[in-house]
Amino acid sequence: MGEPRDAARLVKCARVGEFDDDTENSLSLAAIEVELKPKVGRRSTRCGDAYKRLRRLQDQDLEFKLKTLLSLLRKERRYKKLKNGIIRR
Repeated sequence: MGEPRDAARLVKCARVGEFDDDTENSLSLAAIEVELKPKVGRRSTRCGDAYKRLRRLQDQDLEFKLKTLLSLLRKERRYKKLKNGIIRR
């Protein structure tokens, strides 16, 4: 029950550098986890959000390129049709 409070105290001591021999030896992985877990969670969330934005932009880019390509193909067909019509006359 007192572990999170003890872990927080150990983390505070670690930041300040105020260790005695007992405190230094009792700095556990749990204390390190208490400090790092929120940071890792926030960073993971930011990475996920950035990936979603990147994916959305890639989809928009692909859609734009496809529209451009289709437009160019239509223009090329229209050009060939007009050209062939002029040549046949």
